[in-house]
This record gives sequence, structure tokens and C-alpha cells, in this order.
Amino acid sequence: LRIGSTHKEEIRPFFIPYRIFSLIDSVGINGNAASLRLTEDLREANRGNFFTADKIRKHVLICGGTGCTSSKSVQIKEKMEEELKEKDSMLKELEALKAKRVPTYLISAIFRPNQLFFRPWGKGYLKLLDTFQRIFVQDEASATLLETYGVKSVVVAGDTRFDRVIEVKEQAKDLPVVERFVSGDEKVIVAGSTWPKDEMLLAQYIKDRPDVKLVLVPHEIDEAHLHKIFQCFEGRYIRYTEAVENKLQDCRVLLVDTIGVLSSIYRYGDVAYVGGGFGVGIHNTLEAAVYGMPVVFGPVWQKFREAHGLLNAGAALTAGNYREFAQAMDSALAQQAEMGRCAAAYVNSERGAT
Repeated sequence: LRIGSTHKEEIRPFFIPYRIFSLIDSVGINGNAASLRLTEDLREANRGNFFTADKIRKHVLICGGTGCTSSKSVQIKEKMEEELKEKDSMLKELEALKAKRVPTYLISAIFRPNQLFFRPWGKGYLKLLDTFQRIFVQDEASATLLETYGVKSVVVAGDTRFDRVIEVKEQAKDLPVVERFVSGDEKVIVAGSTWPKDEMLLAQYIKDRPDVKLVLVPHEIDEAHLHKIFQCFEGRYIRYTEAVENKLQDCRVLLVDTIGVLSSIYRYGDVAYVGGGFGVGIHNTLEAAVYGMPVVFGPVWQKFREAHGLLNAGAALTAGNYREFAQAMDSALAQQAEMGRCAAAYVNSERGAT
């Protein structure tokens, strides 16, 4: 990100969302025709006020540097427009509700010191929190942090997701296809919400462990992703939607190519693997842990309070490469009973937020 300026005033950076950064090769500020307006806008940003969508549209342009094609520029601009409209809309809606004295509540919130609200240039976002009648946070650390920044209407209530996964467990569906697949003597891993990196590790592990079966539930089931899974597993699986009785026992990988059944599938496994940890962050670990089973996930888990809780309880293991992954899976399968008891105890200890 490059902020070009014809004046010598020191300025702080303004916020552009991560998903837009991932597309940007170079961004410049147009300091020619709009230089006077830009100077005032940047001063406003320094005061902690919002750099609004209209001002971004006036001053941000996509440069034609190396790798920044015209089509890519259009894509970036479209995504920036979408993101900025969303943020402008949220701010206006919250302010309008407060102006009309409509009580607004934030539930199961969690805050960390490195979030935008608490950055020197994030004061405008911190003001958003004043629009809520009450903020129900997950833990004491969040409440203490908010109090430090003058946010008073805070209640430590816990995380309602624990109550939700317990409720979902009690309503779990019977899945005859999965039940037949796991009916042998092999240990079973249920891998949920997986991405390509997760699937590469799982494919290698299944190849190395002939006494283990895998129920694979990818995060995306479009044909492009399913084709990558086909290549990764060399076609050695059976699709859930095409499963027939006489083939289920002969196959070691069941690929679930449908949606809406993951929370019911976890109970058929001995160990759960939750995907996303090799990307922006792990998916829902509680859906698996509620069944009293060990949970394994990748290295990007630090933002998730429940991941800390499961690890501290001895109910989960994490891995950053195949060697660590294989060790974690072997340990989880060997300690299935004890780790499973720890998982169930942790989930039950957190119930009651609702």
C-alpha cells in the first residue's frame, strides 16, 4: 500500500480489509486534482473518524504496476466498493437505531487487543461499540479490555454456541450410509470443512495407515474442488450420493458431496479433524467436541477461544506439517477415550450462556 502525498504531514494508515489486500498489487492516493481534499480527509482519519466510502472512491486508484492487469483492477475496485458499502451501511444502521432509541445488543462477542477497535487509527470503529445497549462477551478478558477503553455496558455471559451444539447433538440425524461405512473394525477419522491443504495431509495419512478409514466432508463441493479431491486421493473413494451397499465395505474413504449433514456425521468417528487451519482459520471445532471425541486441527487457531479451551483441556492437538499431523492423529487415536472425555467435559462446562 502506497500513500502518495505532495505535503509533508505525517499520516497514519487507514483500514482496507484483508480480503481486498489479497488482490492488491499496488494502491496509490491520487494527490493531484484532489490533493487539498485528500489532506483534510487524512487529517480526519488521524482524528479517528471514519474514512468513508465516498472519500475512498475519490482518492484511491489502482495502479498499473507489474502483475496488475486492467481486469484485476476492475475486480479490486468492485470488491472495494462492496466492502465499503457494507461497512458504511452497518455504521449508518447502528447510528440510526441509536438515534431512534432502539435497543441494540451484541451477543457472544470476543475482543482482542490487536483488533481494529483498539488501534490508534481505529477510534472511529471503537465508537461503534457505544451504539449497543448491552454487549454480552464470552470471557473476562474481553470485558476487561472494553472497560480499559471506556466501554461500560458489558456483561460476561459466555458463548451461546456451546448451548447450540448441545442442542444440535440431541437432534442429530441417523445416516445409514455413514453407519454402514464405519461398521468394520477400522478406526474412523471424520474430517469436516476441509480445504485442499487439509486434504493433501489426509490423503497421505490414509495411504500410510491402512487400518484407518476416512469420512471426508469438504467445505466446498463444487465440481472444481471435487476434481481436486479426485486427483489428491487418486480416485480411491466413494461418493456419499452414489454409495451402494456392496461397495461401502471395500472402500476406505467416503466423500460426502452434499451439505447439511456434518454436525450429524461427527458422531460416527473416533477422531475429528477440523479444516481451515492452513488458511485463514479453523472452522467449528465444537460441532465435533460435543460428541466426546478428540479434535485435531491446523496451525491457524489462535483467534478462537474454544480452540484454546480444548487444547488446555487435553482434548485437542494441532499440527503445522505432515510429520506433526501424523503424530497428532496417531496420538489422538491411541488416546481416544481419555481425550474424548476431556472434550465432552469442556463443552459441558461452558454451557449456559443462552
